Amino acid sequence: MLKVMLLFLVFQKVLYADEKKVAFFPVKIEGKWGYIDGNGKIVISPYFDAAMPFYEGMAMVKIGKKWGYIDRNGKLVVPAQFDGAMRF
Repeated sequence: MLKVMLLFLVFQKVLYADEKKVAFFPVKIEGKWGYIDGNGKIVISPYFDAAMPFYEGMAMVKIGKKWGYIDRNGKLVVPAQFDGAMRF
């Protein structure tokens, strides 16, 4: 499991290397998604049914069957009310 998480972190860092503000990464823990930083520390507790990487300061998250957006503090800035979502 640790090898998979480390590989995921490396992949995320390479994939988003040009976006300087990206520092949090989605991670699934006990069936729920949250976010960790580059050191593996949980920065947003696992609460979501799905989570996407941060982009432009927000991340798409799924709560139940609906999608919304959170900020870097984990606060919903756009309520989970959409059947689908895309990054801005």
